[in-house]
Parts: sequence; C-alpha cells; structure tokens
Amino acid sequence: MRFITFEECGIKNMNFKDCNLEGSRFVRCTFSDCMFPACNLCGADFGGCRFERTSFDGAELAAAVFPAESVPFLGISAEQLQVIGLAREEEA
Repeated sequence: MRFITFEECGIKNMNFKDCNLEGSRFVRCTFSDCMFPACNLCGADFGGCRFERTSFDGAELAAAVFPAESVPFLGISAEQLQVIGLAREEEA
C-alpha cells in the first residue's frame, strides 16, 4: 500500500501490523482505536488528521509528518520523536 492516499476517511478499529505505508498521504482523516505495530510509515503524511486511542508503538516513522497538537497524545517514543516532522494547522 505504498504511496496510497486516503482522503477524509474515518478509519476505526484497524490493525495495520507489518503494513508498508511508505509515502502514504492521509488527508483530513480520523483514526479511532487503530494500531500501527511494525508498520513502515517512512515519509507518510498525517497532517490535518485526528487521532483517538491510536498507537504507533514499534512503527518506523522516519520523515513522517504529524499534526503538532496531536503528538503529545500519540505515545510516540523519544526515538520516534527525533525523526518525525510536525505540521501546524493554518489559521483562517
């Protein structure tokens, strides 16, 4: 599923274990009760997404982009924090 694009999706109760989502784009998606264990998310773009009870434990996140306001609630490890990018919401 490399370089796939999801737009305005509600993704619930999904376990993406071992998925290769390298370079994927998630545009204004909401993730609820999702897990990404051992998932390749290198270069994935989650900017503008919302997260509820979602885990990135054990995921490869090099150059992945997350909304800055969501990062404190994602349980991302110190090692993962060093390699991700942050997206800030634009004010209207």
